[in-house]
Amino acid sequence: MLFCVIQGVVIGLSSLEINPQIPWYAAPIVLLSATIVGGGNEELGWRGILQPEFEKKFPFPIATLITGCIWMAWHIPLWFVVGTSQQGMNFVLYCIYGLILSVWLATIYKKTKNVFSCVVFHGFSNLMLSFFVIKVNWILVVGLILALIFSLWLYYNAVKKEKMNKD
Repeated sequence: MLFCVIQGVVIGLSSLEINPQIPWYAAPIVLLSATIVGGGNEELGWRGILQPEFEKKFPFPIATLITGCIWMAWHIPLWFVVGTSQQGMNFVLYCIYGLILSVWLATIYKKTKNVFSCVVFHGFSNLMLSFFVIKVNWILVVGLILALIFSLWLYYNAVKKEKMNKD
């Protein structure tokens, strides 16, 4: 939930403009559909299976980047589907954002050991990308970088705690 709040604040403050095509009262319906149908359900594969498998062979940061790159490649076809929100997005910026989300999602999974938390966060991310008019500005960039640093700090604290519990 903390990551949802952070992301909502960063995107909301950087945008300050709600998408006129989605009325505020439709947000719960958009969240539900984004979680169950439009992306959230992907997390069973990405963070539930792929990320842990890569972590058996690579350190967490490398496994997370590999998973994130595959996740971004998975979304490439959406740039060719008429009517998707991706058509209006800069692909490179989308990939950078996706890699940051990949770190957040991997951290959420590592910390909670619960794929459902990732499903909800992924759905919330999709809601934020739909609900607000995304504007790339210093607030968005600094906010995403600070949130990325925070997620890495959480991950390394969780690892340190696991090691202390084993000893």
